[in-house]
Amino acid sequence: MPPVRTHQLNSGVRDGKTMKAYFLQTLLFFGATFLQSCQENQPIKARTFGFMKSKFEILVSIPWGQGDQKIAPKFLEHPNFSLVSPKQMRHVYAPLRIKVDAQKGIHVLNDDYRHVFDGDDIYIMHFTAEGIFAGKTPVAKNYSGAKNRRIKDFVVDQALNCYLLEDYSIEDNAYNRLLKLDKNGKILWSLSSDLSQTTGNIDRLEGRFNKLLMDGQSHLYITSADRVNTLTQISLESGKVIKLYTLEHGSDNIFMNSGGIILSVVYFEEQNRRGFAAFNPLSGKENFTVGNTELFGLLLFPFGVDARLNCYTYKVPNVYKMPALVKIALDGQITHQESLKDLLARSGDDAIFISYPQNDTLTIHGYYRDGTNQVWAIRLPDRYVSDQSANQKLIKVDERNRFYILLGEQPETIGSVLIFSESGQLEQEIPSPADLLSLESSLQPYSFWQVDGEGNIYFPVTDPEGFKVVRMSLAK
Repeated sequence: MPPVRTHQLNSGVRDGKTMKAYFLQTLLFFGATFLQSCQENQPIKARTFGFMKSKFEILVSIPWGQGDQKIAPKFLEHPNFSLVSPKQMRHVYAPLRIKVDAQKGIHVLNDDYRHVFDGDDIYIMHFTAEGIFAGKTPVAKNYSGAKNRRIKDFVVDQALNCYLLEDYSIEDNAYNRLLKLDKNGKILWSLSSDLSQTTGNIDRLEGRFNKLLMDGQSHLYITSADRVNTLTQISLESGKVIKLYTLEHGSDNIFMNSGGIILSVVYFEEQNRRGFAAFNPLSGKENFTVGNTELFGLLLFPFGVDARLNCYTYKVPNVYKMPALVKIALDGQITHQESLKDLLARSGDDAIFISYPQNDTLTIHGYYRDGTNQVWAIRLPDRYVSDQSANQKLIKVDERNRFYILLGEQPETIGSVLIFSESGQLEQEIPSPADLLSLESSLQPYSFWQVDGEGNIYFPVTDPEGFKVVRMSLAK
């Protein structure tokens, strides 16, 4: 049966009253549905759902393989299966980092967020704001004697020059390196310094650095892990220090918007609260907000900032709360909240599916290219509720809108894949196959997500076909 779809209705939560009404309506909807299902002893069927007006689109799709517009897949051992299990060796696709520049161009680094080994082919792929391939910058191979090389961060300017922050070791000494590559991979300049000098000279880039920041005018900044209250501006022409800025409130969680304003997520020790500090390098002015008790937990996992200095953070799921994206204004007000745990993109029709757990139910939203959407509430069998339901993951939606849910995977336990029809009927239950990657689509962790100036969120996703970047435009 073809899916029944409705035009999207507003899901934005814009104030406290609206948020309460949103959750009350959600609870009433699912409560009534669950009660009816129990009374009729029938599975929950697909219902249209009017709260989700956010839009999704696949901007970048890179197939696995060799070639200028492909990426060779690499694999990591699953954290739960770091050793060979008696039953199964579990692998996952290695994550890939993306950066979104001030013009909404997308840049993909294939270093897999791990040490760079001798002979590795590392490169940065460039795409326009429309997702059109714009070139590929090779990253220099390991230099003689260098070990444990790691690319800590990178940014790309308007001319597609790439700036890399690295650390590495030679014998027993640790170093960091800042370098600039042109779009063809030629090293234009390179600066190295002693990483172990935690009280060293920042003018010589001594010490530990953790992040590169760039605004819409391609001004380059570097942040210090040893001195969180110090911001350093770097010359694009030489790599030398132009200016040091001292922040009143510093943090490791620091972001820069396209207008060049710094937003730090700060812990205020005296009040035992978390909040924000916004610093303008041009004026030298800094404003701050001490958040309420609710923000203390919400600001644990920030991942981006927009042009209006709204902060975007991820509310990690647990037994008390659903996973969600949260948008928080500079004054501490929550202006948008949207449930999301997993996201996958179906290659055949570019449909996007997001899901999140609710006790014994997995709620799934489908978004289609024609602007319509649909929701399903899939009830799990009783034997899979309680602790196992917390591990449920939507890994595939096939062309018949059948849902493949991985459930119960734990160390030494491979779990099961449950296949549900679109109407919610459990059709098949199989042990998790050894070639799970032939089915599995995975949303990369929140720390890999990006936000542009308009507040669009960019999600990196891996699946059996390749690597994708999905853009989410929040409901207005």
